[in-house]
Amino acid sequence: MQGLAYSASLNGSDDSMICTHEVTNDSAGNAGKAPLVLGGSPLLAGFKGQLRDLRFYDREITVDEVTSLADARDTAEIAAIPAASRTATENRTLELAFLESNSLPGPVKELQRKKFAAEDALETAVAKAPTSMVMREVSMAPTRIRPHGTYDVMTDAVYSGTPEVLPPMSAENPDRLHLARWLMEPGHPLTARVAVNRLWQWLWGKGFVDSPENFGIQCAEPEHLELLDWLATEYVRLDWDTKALVKLIVTSRTFRQDSGTSEEAWNLDPDNRQLARGPRYRLPVSTVRDQALALSGRLDETVGGPPVIIDDVLAKDGRIVKLPYEKSDRRRTVYSFWKRNAPHPMLAVFDVADRNQCDVRVRRTNTPLQALVTLNAPDLHASAEDFAKRMRESASGEDEQLVWAWQACTGREPSQRELARMRWTLKKYHEMYEGEEDLAWTALANVLLNLDATLSLE
Repeated sequence: MQGLAYSASLNGSDDSMICTHEVTNDSAGNAGKAPLVLGGSPLLAGFKGQLRDLRFYDREITVDEVTSLADARDTAEIAAIPAASRTATENRTLELAFLESNSLPGPVKELQRKKFAAEDALETAVAKAPTSMVMREVSMAPTRIRPHGTYDVMTDAVYSGTPEVLPPMSAENPDRLHLARWLMEPGHPLTARVAVNRLWQWLWGKGFVDSPENFGIQCAEPEHLELLDWLATEYVRLDWDTKALVKLIVTSRTFRQDSGTSEEAWNLDPDNRQLARGPRYRLPVSTVRDQALALSGRLDETVGGPPVIIDDVLAKDGRIVKLPYEKSDRRRTVYSFWKRNAPHPMLAVFDVADRNQCDVRVRRTNTPLQALVTLNAPDLHASAEDFAKRMRESASGEDEQLVWAWQACTGREPSQRELARMRWTLKKYHEMYEGEEDLAWTALANVLLNLDATLSLE
């Protein structure tokens, strides 16, 4: 039986390494030792390799250190070169040799240790920090006109600029930074108006212009042009404070009108273009889901953080795809993972935007599938159970509990007719579930969460 065993020891103050190997020749354990020369080969007679330097590091070494170690010259040889004639790499090699020497003063060693620790901390912080794609300007050949689309014939050069109907840029050859500043100039005629139109669409269900993605000469003339202009100038005056502008709109007398109106007024203005009544439309799906979580007390109000999965995402063949995200049915919908071509069924049923393209229009439909989702989805049913518990804990009397629940869902107190209807419904559920209190109240909570007044802004 023959085997090899290697041992290494440090010898001398210069940290040179002597390697030996032990060969076991027989079962009796008789062994012999001979020097082991790293780099030698038994197949080439007379060839013996040597290690000039052997170092161990407990960190990733820098590019400067790699360059210095690759230099075969001795530090004394480099130091002999006049300082004015040394290259930056040679100066760096001498600096590293000084920092690695055994005679390095204690305070300098401590500073070096702190430097390495700070570099490691910076690298860790950079790795954990969120990143964003950025662009930088590069010099490029000017774009030239190709008459009739002929690719190999080029005439006059075309430079960056703006249409003549819009204000000119201040720079002669503007870049993206100049474009961004130009868009945010207080006197720009479009930026603030387009932003206000989006906000108006979000709050009223429809914008001043029906085509929010096309705010140009080919779109329809805006409704209430003077109001649009005034809100745009207010937006600029408020220093582009979106929250302040939203507060201005929602606290106005026009927005706070009752959404109900007479049949005659409805027939005269079915789309409410004249703003004779308050807005009324079904809430977006994210608000429907978040509202149910908030009413039940299950909503996780943590701001920010990694995305979560509402439910397992299924592949086309039915296999469950495991994604590197935590599964949670309590986070806000905005933090949910959204598979572009396969959104969550609840989101898809409620006209969620198509993420394959930019879409700023708000589409709302009403289908039976939506009611099936809000009545039977597992996470919404769990919200109904917890909302029922909150109802029963809100007050001691049944009427007070029902009033609290109605007000929480609709934002107003119930009428006597509505209160009587809730009493009758709860009684029927008690009969249906043979006195099971929890089931009866959960069923009533599910009804309240699915009321038209709960799912609509009015």
